[in-house]
Amino acid sequence: MRPLLLDRLEATCRQATEAAGCRRVPASIGVLVDDRGRAEQAKLITDLHARFGSVLHDLGVQPP
Repeated sequence: MRPLLLDRLEATCRQATEAAGCRRVPASIGVLVDDRGRAEQAKLITDLHARFGSVLHDLGVQPP
């Protein structure tokens, strides 16, 4: 996707998650709405992949 489209989509999603109902309903069942931007989300995924990948490697888990 083009960056401008992604910027627009990210802004729209952030607006939606800032709505009171969007936070109230998940909070009522103990879910926290995480409103990371694309760059923050990409970093989180990279970090989790590295962390859990090394754990799986250390355990000797191999892909099927």
